[in-house]
Parts: sequence; C-alpha cells; structure tokens
Amino acid sequence: MKYRRSLKKECCLLLVLSLLFCATVLPVRAGDIMLGDLTGDRAVTAEDARLALRASVGLEELSDDAFLAGDIDGDNEVTAADARAILRAAVGLEPLPDEGTDDEPFDPNAEPEIPYEELMANLPTSIPAAPPASTEHDTFTFTTYGDGDAVGLSQQGAIAMAKAGFPYEFISTYYFFGTQIIKDDDYPATVKYYNGNKGKEYDTDTEKLVARIIDQEIGGSSPLEALKTQAIAVYTLLKYFNFNVTNYYYVGSVRYGESNYERCTESAKRAAKETFGHYLAMQGDPDQKPVLAAYFDCCAGRTLSAKEAWGGGDYPVSVSSPFEASTYAGFVHQWTCSSAELRRRILAWDSSVVLSDDPAEWVEILLHDGSLDADRGYVMEIRLGDKTLTGIGKFNSKIASLRSYCFTVAYTP
Repeated sequence: MKYRRSLKKECCLLLVLSLLFCATVLPVRAGDIMLGDLTGDRAVTAEDARLALRASVGLEELSDDAFLAGDIDGDNEVTAADARAILRAAVGLEPLPDEGTDDEPFDPNAEPEIPYEELMANLPTSIPAAPPASTEHDTFTFTTYGDGDAVGLSQQGAIAMAKAGFPYEFISTYYFFGTQIIKDDDYPATVKYYNGNKGKEYDTDTEKLVARIIDQEIGGSSPLEALKTQAIAVYTLLKYFNFNVTNYYYVGSVRYGESNYERCTESAKRAAKETFGHYLAMQGDPDQKPVLAAYFDCCAGRTLSAKEAWGGGDYPVSVSSPFEASTYAGFVHQWTCSSAELRRRILAWDSSVVLSDDPAEWVEILLHDGSLDADRGYVMEIRLGDKTLTGIGKFNSKIASLRSYCFTVAYTP
C-alpha cells in the first residue's frame, strides 16, 4: 500500500504510543472476526495497532483474517486511521464500532439508521433510449434489455442498491420478497460440489466455495453489501441442495480448483466470512426451509416470477427493479442476423411455417408487459410468419438465444 506523507506525523505518534500502552479491551466482533484483533489472541492491544500501522505503510503483510480485523472502517484497506482507531480502543479512549453478529433475524420493518425512503430517492430509475437498428441491408436487429432469465436476485440491481447505501439484509429480503435471514447452526465444513469445467471436485471447503462463487458471479470488486447479498443467496442455494451440488449451474461455476480462493478479492473473502451460515427462509415457515434463491445478471425494469420464466414454481416472485437500467454498461445489447439466417432458424423450429416474400412481414411482437415503457417489455406473444409463439422466453428457447426475454425487433430492407 502507498505511504501517505500527510500521515507521517500521526504514524510516528502511533508508533511511540504503541510502545507505551499495553491495556486491553473487551472484544468487538465483525461476523466471526474480532475487529482490531490482528494477532488472534482474542483481545485488542497496542500490538494490534502496531501491526496495522506497519501494514498501512507496506512493512507488514497481513493474513486474510488479520486484514479483516484491521479494516476498521470497512473501506477494504488497512490504513493509519485504522491503526489509530485500534490504538485508541486498546488504551480505553474510544470503543471500536460493533458491526453485530446477525444472530437475530433481520426485521425489514425496523427503523433503519437512514430512512429507506431517503435511500430510495438516491436510486437511479431512468431508462436508456433505444439504440438505432443496424443499417446493413436485409438484416433483422434484435435489441435486448437486461441479461439473464430475470428470476430472483438481480446482481446489477444489488450493486446499484449497495451504492445507494442499502444494507445487504434489506437488499436480500427485497429481491426475495417475503423471506427472512436465518442463522444456520448446523452446516458442514465441506460441500460436495461438481465443477463441470474441471471434472469432479468433491468435499470442497464450504466457506471458501462461497467466496469463490461470489467473486466470479457478481465480481469481487463489487460493493461489500452487494457481495454479502450474493453470499447469502449462494449459501441459501447450497443449503437448498443439501450441500450436495450435482450440477454447478445450480449455484454458479468456478473456473479453477480450490486454489482459486487465493485469487478472490479480500472483499469477496470478507463477505463470505461475515455472512457465513446465514440463509433465506420464508417468513412464518415453522421448518425454516431455504428458498430457491436464484440469481442472474440484470433485469429489465422488474424481475420475473419462476412461473413466468420457467413455466412453473411458486418462488421466486416478481419485484420491481429499475435501478440498474442506467448504471450497467451491459444493459442494452444488439444481435443482428440476415433474413436468410432467421428463415433457417424459424423453419428449423417448424418447417410448416409460411413466410412471405417480404421479410419485413415475418416477425411481429403482438404482446409485451411494458416493464420498461409503452414500447419495450418482456415479450409474451410473438408472430413468426403464420404461427404464433406464446409465453415469456419461448422465442429465446425456440429461435434465438437472446440475452434477455425483453427485446424489440426491427428489419432493415
């Protein structure tokens, strides 16, 4: 880490003080890590402050646990300011912040430190304009909005909400409507996980697998609260499948073996550690069974219910999510194909379809749900020649693998 000249004087003072004081304080916890306890002796002392200070100027390399314990302000760095906070706690001048242990279920009706209405006002909700169609002659341009099947947690929506200041507990129970966060007291140290990319990989460390999946699925550089939201969903799915994942697509893939835990960002490791053992169950469920906590990249104005997207299932349900439309660079995507290619695809689906001599008459969206605006939404009914496909996602599964079920189509003669 870079040495900061503006902190020289404070660093020197901290070094002197760390030699003078050796008082201890009661532990302050952040998940399973004790804030300020870099040495792992279950106490916060001047030695912990000294280690934090040395790390802040690049003189000490910290272990993962020590890094998490030393990052007092949660900015994913151990700085001289963190060392100063640890030292002040060690000598009894000021307590460290208590992040809590999340032993109690999150109450969405509890009064938050910042009113949710105020945070909601900071969320972006603008919808980008439709880009022009391709100018290449005799082509169809399909413009899609969002990415994925849109069921469950929108990862880009979680990122937008985290940036606006929402805690992971709220984000989780927002996208998985009607649930509560439960502390799991009975979980295995390892999970049977089949990684199709690298053959069979069994008895994988459970916590490390959560970190590996969230680092790859949502991106390890995402805001911490978004990473924690993803971690809750991943652990919920592991529990849903009884910690025996026979198909890695069920929970998310990891491209490498156990060693790629070391490639995870410190934020991903921290999110996994601080939420480990917590999962989502429906409110009022006496058995506290884990829900099917599916997730995807980005939706188009709202998430879809399992019944809409998959044709069955009572959960997850649909919730409004316009937050990511203007913030995610991959929200809009276009796929262009020639009329000859589209003809081939349509007739491969149903050779009896009658297509006229004018390609402009081949495709017509008859019904969409208006999830974005009056002209754009999830396609529910589309005509192909003299045949009609009905149902969200049917065009994607039968004709073209578009990124989203929300799309428009235009033909350039």
